[in-house]
Amino acid sequence: MRIRTPRKCRSAFTLLEVILAVALTAIVMGLIAGAIDFHLRQLTIRRTHIEEAQLARSILRRIADDLRAVVVHRTVDFSSVEEMTEIADAADDALDALSGEATTETTEPETTAAEDLVASSVSSSPGIFGNQFELQVDISRIPRYEEYEVAMQTGLQIGGLSDMKTVTYYLGGAGTSLATSTENAIGMAEGATGGLVRRVVSRATSRYAMMGGTFDGMSNSDQLMAPEVSQMQFQYFDGYQWNTEWDSDVRGGIPVAVEVMITINNFRFDDPNDRDAQRTGVQNGVAQNNVYRLVVYLPGSEPLDPSVDPNAADSTSSDTGAAL
Repeated sequence: MRIRTPRKCRSAFTLLEVILAVALTAIVMGLIAGAIDFHLRQLTIRRTHIEEAQLARSILRRIADDLRAVVVHRTVDFSSVEEMTEIADAADDALDALSGEATTETTEPETTAAEDLVASSVSSSPGIFGNQFELQVDISRIPRYEEYEVAMQTGLQIGGLSDMKTVTYYLGGAGTSLATSTENAIGMAEGATGGLVRRVVSRATSRYAMMGGTFDGMSNSDQLMAPEVSQMQFQYFDGYQWNTEWDSDVRGGIPVAVEVMITINNFRFDDPNDRDAQRTGVQNGVAQNNVYRLVVYLPGSEPLDPSVDPNAADSTSSDTGAAL
């Protein structure tokens, strides 16, 4: 006969059980912390992408609005007037011959002076001028009422608020071809950091300053639009092919469309001169640079004749970048 002895209840866990419980708890807490950190990283990445997309959309929309407001210069064609004048002269000669009256002199058409006037003002025509990295647009936009109020409060000259403005886009401190060709005429001041810069000046004021040699003093109108933009490129479509340069004086008009590409750097550095982190490519799971592209159609444009070689006109004119 077996004698059953009552089992003794343990009052605590053994050392091995305590170690296993602590280890499992640490593993579970580590997994939870990792999941929270991963969620926060993904949330930060998505928020950064949304902010970059909104910034790129606003920049491209601003450039597109300026391009659509370009002033299209069209020369006056006097060929039809000359034909009508020749027909009228021939009719007068026929009537004089029938009436038996001899004509001793004929009236010359007054088209020579007009043609000379047009030919002498071709170089000062508005339009689009630029290369692959910079863009200058002559736009027509009536100043808003609040601009006059700001000018009166700040003491600015109201005469500078004209409807004809010259808008220039370039990268500050980039040292591109147009900036070097004009001897820092459209560059930023020394010590300025990079980024997308927008300059808006009155066309009449800029032409007067260029003729007087005081264009360098107009750099105070430069506005740092987006310091996050690290690269910018333009291409111009003439109706048949894409071009990396455009000069309305040489081409005789504006392009059919303009392609705008900007590269946004999504990192915010404490030291703007520290560019070592930009060479790493990817950091914290976020892509370093994102490229945004927009093709702007210009309603007032016309496809140019592909048989006309623009290089022939470039050989007889000065450098196209000198227009800026």
